[in-house]
Amino acid sequence: MLSRLEFGEDGTTCQFNDFPARHFFTTALAGNMSAKYGQPKDALSNFEKCLNGRGFSSHKPVVILPEHSDNIVFAPRHWREAEEVKCDGIFTTFPEVAFILRPADCFPILMSTVDRYFVGLVHAGWKSTNLEIARQAVELAVKHYPIEPEDIFVGIGPGIHKCCYKDERTAQNLLKDKRWAESVEENAFGTFGFGAHIDLLNFNIKQLLYAGIKPEHIKVASSCTCCSRDEKGKHLFFSHHRAELTGEPEGRFSAVVSMI
Repeated sequence: MLSRLEFGEDGTTCQFNDFPARHFFTTALAGNMSAKYGQPKDALSNFEKCLNGRGFSSHKPVVILPEHSDNIVFAPRHWREAEEVKCDGIFTTFPEVAFILRPADCFPILMSTVDRYFVGLVHAGWKSTNLEIARQAVELAVKHYPIEPEDIFVGIGPGIHKCCYKDERTAQNLLKDKRWAESVEENAFGTFGFGAHIDLLNFNIKQLLYAGIKPEHIKVASSCTCCSRDEKGKHLFFSHHRAELTGEPEGRFSAVVSMI
């Protein structure tokens, strides 16, 4: 399932080499993508440059504003209310729409079929993962579209891997639930708590398999947002978890997906 991402010549974007729907993820070289960090005008400029540079200028951008919930919505052809939608998952069958998510360490999960009948984008932080949003997304897609789980291809983009996700309070809360038994690893002292590693990837993959997704249809980016580096030794992505440890300026990358 682990797949190396293919990087563009300038290193500002990357993607899976054979995921059916058009998509890309920006790297730290592309700059911060969220107006909440740094100068808002710089974030907008960085975002537009990447979107236009990858041929998405004619698409209607619909930005997910995560609620850390299991709220999944469907996008109509013309979304009159807003181009920013409060949800943690979104689907469409209209080719002119591009979904955008600006995560830090949470996983962007792409969904589509080989003929690109639909595309979906899911935000999977620990709260949404705990609510089994990945499983719910598959079940919802199958309920609304003339497809079966085995028709769906999934791409789990860059996010924080178990190598870096250590959070005592969150680990203790999750371990109260037996579902997380195999997704929280004990620390070097043989006890849970400080130093325990949380494996969001494992828990999301378990959900996808339970929902009927074929293992060979699941691609997982091998890059960890917290520790992965480029050839020059620089961090590939922004990371909230890393910023909390180092005090470095925060930023966000973008995950973008559309049917065409």
